[in-house]
Amino acid sequence: MKKTIISLVAIATLAVGLQAQAPAKTEKNWKDRAEYDLYSEIIKPDATPAARLQNLDKWKSAYPSSEYADQRLKIYLITYQQTNNHRSILPLKS
Repeated sequence: MKKTIISLVAIATLAVGLQAQAPAKTEKNWKDRAEYDLYSEIIKPDATPAARLQNLDKWKSAYPSSEYADQRLKIYLITYQQTNNHRSILPLKS
């Protein structure tokens, strides 16, 4: 339970930090509603790391050139850290 809370706080902090760092001039856009829906499922507080990885893989295969690929990569890294699956981090590409 404690790890879950810490993980959720880390993801929320990451999301806020990413929004704060984004330059105001360059605005990112979702390709369509389905891409946004996948993202919404991934960042849900009650999402398990396994479900999050499954949705991240769907997002990466359906939208390989997403404008949010950098954010997707960061969520991958956090999720692999939560699952103690550090070896899976190595082949990741945005």
